[in-house]
Amino acid sequence: MIHLVIIGANGRMGRRLVALAELDENLCVTASVGRDDASPANVDADVVIDFSTPKGTRRALAIAADLECALLVGTTGLPREIAEEMGMFARSHPVMVAPNLAPGVAICKRLVTDAVRAMSPDVEVDLVEIHHRGKRDRPSGTALALAAAIEAEFEGALPADRIDSIRRGTVIGEHRIILKGPDEEIEIVHRAASRDLFARGALRAASWLSGQPAGRYAVEDMLDSPA
Repeated sequence: MIHLVIIGANGRMGRRLVALAELDENLCVTASVGRDDASPANVDADVVIDFSTPKGTRRALAIAADLECALLVGTTGLPREIAEEMGMFARSHPVMVAPNLAPGVAICKRLVTDAVRAMSPDVEVDLVEIHHRGKRDRPSGTALALAAAIEAEFEGALPADRIDSIRRGTVIGEHRIILKGPDEEIEIVHRAASRDLFARGALRAASWLSGQPAGRYAVEDMLDSPA
């Protein structure tokens, strides 16, 4: 049994995490923490899962330190100082920071980097990300992660002015990468149809993370590990 503490439990993602965890006999939510709730103490905890705000992430980090357990962060738009604090925490505990916990996004990242490597130095790249009107950060954390992976393969392939962020309607999440060569074009698209995609990905990642040694991990590490 893996014991979970969920930060941001009153939000859309938090509610789905709690609901789906209750359907899994291998998971137990020992604390659901909303913005105005007291921090849990003396509860069983293997992983703290955070889907909140940067302020909530700082609180999640403190709770994970107090409970001596792993930390999984799906919150985006984190300032550098919080990222540095999580890096320090990862020296003694397993930590995963993932702007997108959909396995398909990790697969898209691999496809994109392979394509950029094969098509450079003549490739031109554009990235379009679309989310619902309520999403605050732009570009999205996923778009920034994709851009960083592309730039790591071919510096200058994706300047900031070629990332287009669109906020409209109730779109859960769409990321489109267009790679243009001299006589061809490749387009790689990921669309999320439901927030349950991210919630299931988070629960899968939490289950995996609970069994890892101290260190900082990405979704790709989980996908690469033996089943």
